[in-house]
Amino acid sequence: MDIVQRPECHVVGVEVVTGSFAELRDAVPPAWRTVFARHRDLPPAPGGLFADVSTELDGGGYREVLGVLTESAAAPPDGMRVVALPAGTFLRHTFSGPVEAVADAYGAMYAWATEHGVRLGRWKIDTGYRPGFPAGPHELLMDIAG
Repeated sequence: MDIVQRPECHVVGVEVVTGSFAELRDAVPPAWRTVFARHRDLPPAPGGLFADVSTELDGGGYREVLGVLTESAAAPPDGMRVVALPAGTFLRHTFSGPVEAVADAYGAMYAWATEHGVRLGRWKIDTGYRPGFPAGPHELLMDIAG
């Protein structure tokens, strides 16, 4: 794990908003199917890798945008959204393994942050998704609260 600075960027893709973290389990898979079916409508995916960007909303809800990270905020394709991710300091972890274990990797990040007295914010970025969800490296980032 390391701490990095990231410039502002944007994610373009399918937005999923739920009232609780548990609801994401049912809402996210159909959104990924849409992203992969419409990948030609999106900007090119850097390295062929797609991203899942999430933030905790006030009141316990969650918003995820599944798609492509970009430097600029171009107009989104019909039915999709563009969300700005703030510049800042992030905890970074490179995880290699099955997609089903990404949540455990985030758990390790929370544990590391607690052990090192680092207060994490609300943003999570996971870059490493590919059609068919093969195992492979994912760059996981969590913002550090200021």
